[in-house]
Amino acid sequence: MVMMAAAACSRADPERIPEILSERGVVLSGPGARRVFQQCSRPAPQDVQALWTPTPADVAALEAALPAFVAGRPDRPDGLIAAYTRQYVGYVAAGRRMIYVNGFRHAPARGDAWRHAPAVTCGGGRGEFGAVYDVEDGVFVNYEHNGGA
Repeated sequence: MVMMAAAACSRADPERIPEILSERGVVLSGPGARRVFQQCSRPAPQDVQALWTPTPADVAALEAALPAFVAGRPDRPDGLIAAYTRQYVGYVAAGRRMIYVNGFRHAPARGDAWRHAPAVTCGGGRGEFGAVYDVEDGVFVNYEHNGGA
């Protein structure tokens, strides 16, 4: 079982985003990115009208908001948020640009597949989650963790 959770650096420094995107996160794009919305044991956005590619600045803004958003949740992910690997998929819902954060604890057995294809895991409980970030308002609007443990 591979654990999923959205993650962030403790401070969103735009200079660090390329490092973050290469070591701990990746923006997924193209038709294959839609698979991220087909999660096994948690709800994910279903109102996807189109995909778009988030910029490093979009990811930096999301990363700046993520730690406080997660810390304030009673169902927050297990462990330190900075330790999680994450995938970002930009999509449009109701005419608004959103970013879905698909996060997980990286498992060596997964290799680098997570860099190219959506990670979908069954189970894992609070150790895995997805979050929706509204780019225009600069806030998270949804959070779901996986079922099971």
